[in-house]
Amino acid sequence: MTADMIRVIVVDDSNFMVNVIKNILESDKGIRVIGTAKSGTEAIEKIKELKPDVVTLDVLMPGMNGLEALREIMRDCPTRVVMISAADKESADIVIRSLEEGAVSFISKPQGPISPHMERIASKIIDKVKTASSVDIEKLKNRKRREKKAHAKRIYGKSDVGVAIGASLGGISSIEKALIPIKDSKASFFVVQHMLPEFVSSFAERLDSILNLKVKVAGNGEMIEGGIVYIAPGGYHMKVINRRVVLEKGERVNGVMPSADVLNRLCNSVKPILCVQHRLNKCCRAGFMSSMQQSWALSFPSSWS
Repeated sequence: MTADMIRVIVVDDSNFMVNVIKNILESDKGIRVIGTAKSGTEAIEKIKELKPDVVTLDVLMPGMNGLEALREIMRDCPTRVVMISAADKESADIVIRSLEEGAVSFISKPQGPISPHMERIASKIIDKVKTASSVDIEKLKNRKRREKKAHAKRIYGKSDVGVAIGASLGGISSIEKALIPIKDSKASFFVVQHMLPEFVSSFAERLDSILNLKVKVAGNGEMIEGGIVYIAPGGYHMKVINRRVVLEKGERVNGVMPSADVLNRLCNSVKPILCVQHRLNKCCRAGFMSSMQQSWALSFPSSWS
C-alpha cells in the first residue's frame, strides 16, 4: 500500500454488503480497505486503532446505530464519514441529520436485488470516498444542532438585493452558519446545495425551522420577495430573471444540476458587495465556479435581467 492511497474502514451489519462495498472500493487502485466493522461500537474502536482517511457508515445497525456512532466519532475521533444506507423520501430527515452531525455526504442504497443494483452506483461510491478524503476535517468538527425558531417571519415585497450561496460536500453547516445570524433582511437569498432531489424539501424545512428568515424550495416563475431564502430544487438550474425565479432543465454544468455557475452568470455585470469563502478541494469539478469561490453575494440592478 503506497503512502498516497486512501485508507477506508467499511461499516455495515451485513457481511454481504461489507464485501460488496469493499470490492467496489478496491476496484480503484487508489483506495485500500484497511478494516471493517459490523456495529457502531466496533466502528469507533477500529477508527481509533487504525485512523482511516474515510469511513463508510451504514445507518440501520443493531445496538448503536449509524447516527449515534457518527455523533461519537465526530466527538471523540473526528473522521471523514460517507453514509451509505437505504434512505428514501420518507427518511430524508436521516440524510439531513447525518450531514448536520458531520458526515461529508450520503449515498442511498438502491432498491431491489442488492448486488447488481449496488454495482450501478459503484462509481458514485468511489467518487464520494475520493472527494471526502480531501475535505478539511476541521470543517466537520463541532457542528451543533440548532434550536428551532417559532416566531413569525417578516416577508417583504420588492427586493433590490440578492444573496446567492453555493455549497457542495459539507456545505450544509456552512449555509446554516451564514444565515442564522441574520435576524431580519429585505434581501432575497438563493441557495444551490448539492443533494439528491428527494431530500431537498426536508433540507428546506429544516432550514426554515432554525432560521429567522423564511425558507422554501424555489418554484418556477414565482415573484421574488425580500426576506425569503429560495432553495434550488434538485434536477433544475436556477436563475433569476426580471425578479422571477426561472427553473430550467438543461445540460449539466461540470457534471451537476443545479449548478452555482449557472446562478452566478446572471451576476456577472454587477458589483460584489459581500464574498464568503467556503472552499473544499475538487469543488470546481462539482460546478461551483471555476474560480473556486463558492459563496458570493451581489446587489442586483433594478431590472434583475
